[in-house]
Amino acid sequence: SRLILNTIMDNNEANILIIGCGSSPDLRLIQKQIANTSAQFTLFDMDEGALMYSAKMLKDINNQCKFVQGNLLRSIKTIEERFDLIVIGGVFDYLRDKTITSILNKLYEFNMKPEGGLFFTNIASGNPYRTWMEYGFNWELIERDEQNIRQLFEKSDIVNKSLNVFKEETGLTYLAAIK
Repeated sequence: SRLILNTIMDNNEANILIIGCGSSPDLRLIQKQIANTSAQFTLFDMDEGALMYSAKMLKDINNQCKFVQGNLLRSIKTIEERFDLIVIGGVFDYLRDKTITSILNKLYEFNMKPEGGLFFTNIASGNPYRTWMEYGFNWELIERDEQNIRQLFEKSDIVNKSLNVFKEETGLTYLAAIK
């Protein structure tokens, strides 16, 4: 939420892509603050129900949102706009390194504005809930450590950009910001 809000404060007309938006909790937290801006949002998720819920809950900014349902691996080629900020949350936890670098390359080359940023998350290795998640709910995630995330960046075609990797407060997830 803070990253999105800061982007809009810097550019009232920011164009923001959120991949894996789910129920859009980040936007719901700040929608009243950004309702009177000219910011535009493309919310992308494979779960149609999540997008419908987002549309219902984002009443203050609904006219600023475009909702796109689809499988990222099949649909990424159809994303043609350029964005000031691209946020990818909870998606890379399911994808192999080669697929992630391919997605990063496409978004960097064709969808990120020259002064834009790209932000993504990944579940941290050593997740204490892993056994419970896998055996209790058949929920398997690909955990990565900071070095793994930096290797994704190094394997990509992204040049002249900086990467900042840090853990969020709980220590369960890495946050990576490319500027």
